Amino acid sequence: IVFSIPVAVFGLIYFTILLFFRIQNQLNKDSFDTVENIAIGLGAFVSTILMSIQFIILRSFCIYCTFSASIIYALVIITIYQRRKSRWKKENKLSLVYLYFC
Repeated sequence: IVFSIPVAVFGLIYFTILLFFRIQNQLNKDSFDTVENIAIGLGAFVSTILMSIQFIILRSFCIYCTFSASIIYALVIITIYQRRKSRWKKENKLSLVYLYFC
């Protein structure tokens, strides 16, 4: 409990915001792309800190916390993969245009 609010409420708000960013990115291409990346990175950072506290200081295991952290780390991996894939497509399109006209 932080400021009389259960920690789970913060997680619910975070995942709701991520869902909003993802829906906005699908509807309006890349409208919240940078903000979504920052939110995912911040979530991974906070999740790493909380998992470290859980295992090192508290020496306990919470299945829900671990599941939440796993989802966030999966989002980081998926985001990195998607960004590299889109960058690779853009570079290939540019090189094909260059080869076609030169």
